[in-house]
Amino acid sequence: MRQLKNADELEQAITTNGALIFKHSTRCPISAAADRHMAKLVAERPDAPIFIVDVNAQRALSQKVAERSGVEHHSPQAILFRDGRSAWSASHYDITAKALRAALDGGGPPARESAPTGTGPTALGDPSPEGSTR
Repeated sequence: MRQLKNADELEQAITTNGALIFKHSTRCPISAAADRHMAKLVAERPDAPIFIVDVNAQRALSQKVAERSGVEHHSPQAILFRDGRSAWSASHYDITAKALRAALDGGGPPARESAPTGTGPTALGDPSPEGSTR
């Protein structure tokens, strides 16, 4: 995983087809769990264009990712870019090695522009509002 340090590096990353950006908080146990899944993916696919943004140390850059992707900020969060646009996203416990592999392979639902807060299937595209019955 390559650390993004500024907006120029972010723009370069976004233009890399299949780029996956991981927004990570070093202070959050949920983010630590997501980081383990990201590390597994990196070990499996060392040549994949995977980038990381520390949301605590780089708050402005983290917000720029949200603005540039059109995906509401969450942490932890993974956003996949294809053709310079967000194509998939997941947050919190939905960041799993399996979901990340599927997204990189072209599977998985598209990115949401305004995901509800919290965890659960809504981050992967389930349209039901959080807390509703299905």
